[in-house]
Amino acid sequence: MNSDVISVKAKLTLYSPENGGRNTGIATNYRPNHVMEYLPNSDEFPTTYIGQIEFDKELIYPGETENVIVRFLKH
Repeated sequence: MNSDVISVKAKLTLYSPENGGRNTGIATNYRPNHVMEYLPNSDEFPTTYIGQIEFDKELIYPGETENVIVRFLKH
């Protein structure tokens, strides 16, 4: 396993606009606009990971729930 990638299985629900969510669906390999940082020791720079969501179907639409893989890629 590549130590620069952390993979987790997740159940993803895309909220509809009526519930404060998206107007459009997402395709596999979608990279949400978020970054996580892990600081193992205060004397070091943080390790930054970018999330990437992968799944088998073409699109996940607002209001749908699907099982996905989220890969946290070391940046």
